[in-house]
Amino acid sequence: MFIVGSARSGTTLLYHMVISGGGFALFRAETHAYDVLGPRFAHLRTPAWRRRLMDEWLRTRHFQMSGLDAVDLTRRVVNDCRCTGDFLRVFMGMTADAQGVARWSDCTPAHVAHLATIKAEIPDARVIHAIRDGRDVALSSARLGWQRKLLGVALSAQQMAAVSWQRTVRAGRAAGQKLGADYLEVRFEDLVRQPASVLQHVGRFIGQPLDYERIREAGLGSVSQPNTSFAGDSDRFDPIGRFRTKMTGDELAQIEALIGDTLDELGYARVAGGGKVPPGLAMKGRLYDGYLTAKLWARDHTPLGRRTSLEALYTW
Repeated sequence: MFIVGSARSGTTLLYHMVISGGGFALFRAETHAYDVLGPRFAHLRTPAWRRRLMDEWLRTRHFQMSGLDAVDLTRRVVNDCRCTGDFLRVFMGMTADAQGVARWSDCTPAHVAHLATIKAEIPDARVIHAIRDGRDVALSSARLGWQRKLLGVALSAQQMAAVSWQRTVRAGRAAGQKLGADYLEVRFEDLVRQPASVLQHVGRFIGQPLDYERIREAGLGSVSQPNTSFAGDSDRFDPIGRFRTKMTGDELAQIEALIGDTLDELGYARVAGGGKVPPGLAMKGRLYDGYLTAKLWARDHTPLGRRTSLEALYTW
């Protein structure tokens, strides 16, 4: 099972709920298999690239958490893997076996851009796409400072995050339509407000009951400790609709001008009224979207992928 989605959309919360329910390998980290390892190590096409991958992987906390034997894992990856999906099956499968469970799950939000490849390499994969209101996503992402300025495109951090959210959600939904019954969308807002009901639905989808009381009792990770970018605020914790009080009228109007169509498609009502929208904002949004598209394509299909940063493997 793969849990994917735009960053700050509740993927971690859902993942921690699932593994708190039992039956899945406990592995509280993003593997970054398709967005980092695949491009950086030539999609593991040759033994030489697989050895290079293992030289790096054995130094990561990911490997340390698995508790696996380095020699055995390396032998199996080098000899048995022919693609990124094979690596995931070997590494996560061995981790599950070591823990005495039958199933494993991957929660790397960025894998939403690789659903077609995932399904081709792991035919029995099931995908859960976590979706959250793009205005709350933009607010949270900007607060964490994840956006990097693009020369010549004067967008704020919130605006860049909103455009990225829109692109990610649309790509994930388009790919999901081709997966048919192996694809499920879960709204973050529903997961927070009606967790028991949503988890029952998810449990039916993955073929494993998810008892909310058991999940609360286990309380792994963000189930008991919210993964919030507003931890220092004195306000009552409420992750839904925070943009209504944390964005100015102008900021909200500009965000809705950029992603309003997608908000409409998803049923998130627009609320901005009277805010100023700078001329040319839509064009800047399209330019930034084009940049993100080109960057992803180049990483996956050209030698530029060999320069993919490994920082994500060492940042917690």
